[in-house]
Amino acid sequence: MPTPTPPPTADSPSDPSDSSSQSVGEREKLIDNYLDTLTDGKSSTIDSPQYKAKHWLLYDDDLNLHLPYFGDNWDDTEVTRRLRQRFALATMYFSMGVGDGGVVKGWLDGDECRFVGEYGRAWDGVDCNEDGKVRAIALDAANLQGTIPPEIALLTDVENLIIKNNPDLLGEIPHEIGNKMTQLRQLGLYSNNLGGSIPKTIFKLSHLVFLNLSNNSLTGEVNWEEMSHHQKKIERLILHNNFLEGSIEFHILAKTPLLLLVLSNNQFGGYIDESIGSMTSLEYLYLDKNQLIGSIPNGIGNLA
Repeated sequence: MPTPTPPPTADSPSDPSDSSSQSVGEREKLIDNYLDTLTDGKSSTIDSPQYKAKHWLLYDDDLNLHLPYFGDNWDDTEVTRRLRQRFALATMYFSMGVGDGGVVKGWLDGDECRFVGEYGRAWDGVDCNEDGKVRAIALDAANLQGTIPPEIALLTDVENLIIKNNPDLLGEIPHEIGNKMTQLRQLGLYSNNLGGSIPKTIFKLSHLVFLNLSNNSLTGEVNWEEMSHHQKKIERLILHNNFLEGSIEFHILAKTPLLLLVLSNNQFGGYIDESIGSMTSLEYLYLDKNQLIGSIPNGIGNLA
């Protein structure tokens, strides 16, 4: 007579792929391990924004999401995508002070997307498509304080990311934005107080039409070479009022469909070469208040 199978215990669910059979401890362990993998362990660092976001997902999130257990195939489930999306937004909330001062409302309250199920309207500044994927984030004069976390790049379906007019938003632009947010068409991180150099990965975003990083404290040189390989759609490049330096590679910019180029009030140096005359799509050009030398090339008269 075969030995009967013992009933499932709190540590041994009857079906590991069935989230409804998970105990509280199992749910916590699965989500903890998954988020640790996503954040390189930062979600286990007490008091970090990632830790606070994980704690919210586990204990305070109204949706009470469960991570199905499929071994290495976590990313293949809709629930996993949703959990990852809410974790990214929650990390932004704790890292950037979203909601401080009452300017931005609704974050961490119910559903992040507009009129989905029973959970009401979208969180302020968040727009989703019909599949419940965040497609746009706009936080304007939102009293943000702190830094932009790299986990923002987990929002891989975002096409428009605008964070502007937050003078207490510090730190650097996460390079993960350029590596993972490959659907971006508009990226505007301007009139904040961001520092460091512009990650070269930003110029790998092949769908970018609009890039505005003006009115920050950005330093270093612009990686024009990356732009020549990937920026086939860029129409508006706005980088004024920073501390950017180095030469301006007009022969590279001439290969792009730029309509507007604003590089004023930086520390760019060198000459304006004749290739500027090949930027035939250009309609507006601002180069004032830099350290450019030499004469104005005749080719500039070819511009529209």
